Amino acid sequence: MKISFTILFLMLFLQFAFGQTEPTSDESFIVITIPQDNATVGWRPVIEGKLKESKKLNVYVLIRSQDIPNDIWVQPIPTISKNPGDKQHPYKFKTKAYVGRDGMDGGITFEIVAVVTKKKLTEGQKLSAWNEADPEYQSDAVEVVRKGN
Repeated sequence: MKISFTILFLMLFLQFAFGQTEPTSDESFIVITIPQDNATVGWRPVIEGKLKESKKLNVYVLIRSQDIPNDIWVQPIPTISKNPGDKQHPYKFKTKAYVGRDGMDGGITFEIVAVVTKKKLTEGQKLSAWNEADPEYQSDAVEVVRKGN
């Protein structure tokens, strides 16, 4: 029993120390609506979602390959607009992302996450852990498979 607790503590400590913990999700604040989980996508899919508010906050879409989990890429900055008729999520966002490399990476699974942060990120910036974006809110991850080349 004591050994199991020690191993569990050590694993949690190592995840925290090396920045591999997943940020917390607040599904009610920001949600990815397109693509849906387990969709097959091309190299430049449109990513859409909705959020509760947009003032003084930065919204970013982040993508990582499950083959290289420590390479997380900031996508083109989404446009934010009003989302009439949705009182819970009165704003929406949209961007055209890069999933893998042009002509390569077919069949690979990628994770897409939308984050809301006060931090300034730039398109094409590479992060090594989700928490480097310092998210105040994060959507649930959407897994997609890149279409064959």
